[in-house]
Amino acid sequence: MLVVDAGSMLFKSQNMTSVQEEEWILKAELLMKSQKKLGLDAINVGIKDLTNGLKFLQDKSKEYKVPYISSNVVGVDSKELGFEKYIIQNVSGIKVGIFGITQGITPKPRGVDWDVLDFATSAKETAKELKEKGCEIIIILADVSKQPFEKMITSMQEVDFAVLGHDQYRVNPEVVGQTTILRTRDRGRAIGTLDVGMGTNNTKPIFTNITTTKRAYEQTLKRLEKADENLKTNIQKGLESTKKKLDEETQNNYYAFELIDMNRSIVDREDIRTEIDAVTEKVASIAKNKRALKNAGSDPNRIFVGEKSCKECHTKQHSFWLETGHAHAYAILERENKQFSVDCVGCHVTGWEEEGGFYQPKEVGNLKNIQCESCHGPGKFHIESALENRKKTIRRIPNEQGCLKCHTDEQTDGFNFPVFLEMVACPTGK
Repeated sequence: MLVVDAGSMLFKSQNMTSVQEEEWILKAELLMKSQKKLGLDAINVGIKDLTNGLKFLQDKSKEYKVPYISSNVVGVDSKELGFEKYIIQNVSGIKVGIFGITQGITPKPRGVDWDVLDFATSAKETAKELKEKGCEIIIILADVSKQPFEKMITSMQEVDFAVLGHDQYRVNPEVVGQTTILRTRDRGRAIGTLDVGMGTNNTKPIFTNITTTKRAYEQTLKRLEKADENLKTNIQKGLESTKKKLDEETQNNYYAFELIDMNRSIVDREDIRTEIDAVTEKVASIAKNKRALKNAGSDPNRIFVGEKSCKECHTKQHSFWLETGHAHAYAILERENKQFSVDCVGCHVTGWEEEGGFYQPKEVGNLKNIQCESCHGPGKFHIESALENRKKTIRRIPNEQGCLKCHTDEQTDGFNFPVFLEMVACPTGK
């Protein structure tokens, strides 16, 4: 068995602010420790893995013994590869070569210690080299967007499988040229399992997808085990027919691919859960001891006034809001000790990282929870305006884009703006 990753897991973005830095680095190190414990065999260096620099990734991957590979990430001055170019492993008697590429950024950020060579040229050279070394299966791990990757892979005959990992939704395997492209979901939200076999008839260059037939055979076998005696004969015939089809398909080189969603039903490993809890505690400690940029609630430039100011005129609406989940969003963070996390706090408060709001978790003050101003905009000018002008100084209808900042596919399955709006829209009138 081989365990691989397409990269760009360590940081949420290529850009990291000073407020985010300590927390993000702690989490990146936690991820690398976990990658080692989970036994990964190869991890592509994606562009978001380089957020804190090439040297950081080199030093920490050596410290935690994590097998990062890249065929095109180099030192900015040396132009030498920063990691192993590829790995070759023998899996059940099959020689497998794995290499990785990343697309890079245009324009490249200033002052970084890394550079990215042309990914298409690097991929073609590396695939050819692995073929010459006798690899029977070649796998590419790619942090490259869809169109340029498919354009490149069409002209390559050596690569059997490509693993791309940045899709928000489930995507079925597809064949481009002679390569089968497999996509897992971004940020580790799903893992893919790939079973590969070399058939006796190796004349077909493209691997046959037996996923559907294999699943049908397994399901029929389970039905047979549980069936009443009077049904077993017919089910047995169906099983034999499916088995015959499966035997025919596995005469060629074949694969079966499954995606497993990493949802809350998956039980945490205790040792990794302990590490996560320790990082959460450390993040909270750092935030508590960090000097606040401004005193919460007393900043003269703050234009978010808080729900109690809204309540003075909008009592009916405020009472309704108190019964919604938005009014208790901050308590969710407090229960999990995540109220100081820069990655979490923004979706549980009002005015986070907005002009006239606040920029450090400890500055939250009277802006805990998803308050009126999250939907209607900051209220300072609304309160200070003459009565006849007040409607012009507030957003009367919530903005869908504002909701989608937090209600992502990762956080809210099946988010539908009109439906969800009805659940939180305040009543009209006094």
